[in-house]
Amino acid sequence: MLIVAGKNGRKQALLFPITSQPPRPGAHYVEIPETEARRVTLFTPAWVIVDEFNTDDLATSWALEDAKPLGQFTRKFMSRIAGEAAAAIRAGAARTVPRR
Repeated sequence: MLIVAGKNGRKQALLFPITSQPPRPGAHYVEIPETEARRVTLFTPAWVIVDEFNTDDLATSWALEDAKPLGQFTRKFMSRIAGEAAAAIRAGAARTVPRR
């Protein structure tokens, strides 16, 4: 999950899928290194798909109220994901699916 300011100035969560299936040809993704996978109790190989994501408005979200994280990637790895996601969005290669 990355948190960004939406066009209306409210914080939005971008929720990127994580998969154990090899990404489709031409997809924008980041492979999750084994050390990062262990931090969040994932099996490898695994990938974060950065050219598709759900959005959620944090001010009105009901889905995140009592959710406990299963783990957390390092700041360095999250920066890499954010950079790849930003590149896919700027290139017009990303698509969003609002949760509401």
